[in-house]
Amino acid sequence: MHDNDSVIIKKKRKTIDDVQPATLTDAKTVAKKKPKKVNKGDRLYYILVQTVLLVVMFFSLGMIGMKVYSYVSESEYYEGVINDYEISFEDPAKDIDKEVPSYPVPTPERLVYPVGPSRQTLEELEAKNSDFTMWLYIEDTNINYYVLQSKDNDFYLHKNINKKYFKAGSLILDFRIDPENLDGHTIIYGHNMHNKTMFYDLKKFMEKDFFDSHPYVYTYSLNEVTVWKIFSVRTTTTDEYYIKTAFSSKDNYYQFIEDFKLKSLYRSDVILTAEDDILTLSTCHKYDVSNGRLVVHAVKVGTGMLAS
Repeated sequence: MHDNDSVIIKKKRKTIDDVQPATLTDAKTVAKKKPKKVNKGDRLYYILVQTVLLVVMFFSLGMIGMKVYSYVSESEYYEGVINDYEISFEDPAKDIDKEVPSYPVPTPERLVYPVGPSRQTLEELEAKNSDFTMWLYIEDTNINYYVLQSKDNDFYLHKNINKKYFKAGSLILDFRIDPENLDGHTIIYGHNMHNKTMFYDLKKFMEKDFFDSHPYVYTYSLNEVTVWKIFSVRTTTTDEYYIKTAFSSKDNYYQFIEDFKLKSLYRSDVILTAEDDILTLSTCHKYDVSNGRLVVHAVKVGTGMLAS
C-alpha cells in the first residue's frame, strides 16, 4: 500500500466521523421534543359538539318513537270504537236468489248496500257528541269511520269524537253542509296518514282495477243509508276551488260537477244532471306539490233504511 493511499483513507474516515455525531444529535433533538399541548378551549369545544350531537340523536330517536307510538295507538283507538259499538258490514244480497225472466225487459239497476251500524248505534254516537253526523264506509279499504261537523273545518283536524287531541283527527263534514239532507255538493275531509288510517286508502282509486271494481261509497245517518256511486278520481291543488257549495244557477252547478267527470283519471259510465247530489272526499296529496290534493267524487244513486 502506498503512503498516498493511507492519506486518502484517513481523510475518508475523518469525513465519516464528522458526519455521524451531527446525525445522532439531530435524532436526540427530535426525541426530546415535547408533544404539542391541546388547547383547553379546543377540548371544551370538542366536548360541546359531541354533547350536542348526542342530544340531537336521542331527541330524534325519541320523536320517532313517539310518532310510531302515536300511529299504533290511533289505529287501536279506531279499532276499539268499531269493536265497542259492534259495527260490522254484511252484504244483504248474498243469499237472495233473483229470478231471471224468460224474455228481456228493461229493469233499473238493482241497488243493494251493506248492512252497517244500526240506528241505536248511531244514536249512541250522537249522544256521545252532538257533532256526530254519519258513519262513512268504503268496501275493501280502511275507510270505516264516524264523520263530525263543527262551526268550522278546523276544530276536528286533530281531535276525536271525545274532543280530545288526536293527531289523525276525524273525518270532517264541511261546516256549510246541512247534514240532514246532503243536497247539492257535500264535502268530507280527512287526513292522509302514514299509518294507512283516515283517507289514506283513497289512493287505491288511482288504480284502474280498483276504481272499476269498487264503485260505491256508503254513508249511514240517523235518517237513512245513502249510496253514492264514484265517477271521478283525480289529483289537484288548493288553487282549484273544488269545494264550492253555492251556485248562481242549475246550469252553473251542472258545469261545475261535469268538470269533475272530465278531469277524472278514468272514464265512468255515470251520466250527471243538474239535479244530482254530489259527494266529494278530499285528502292531502303531497307527492307532487305541498298543497296537492287527492279527491274522489261520487253521485247519490239511492237511499235505504237503517238496520234495526
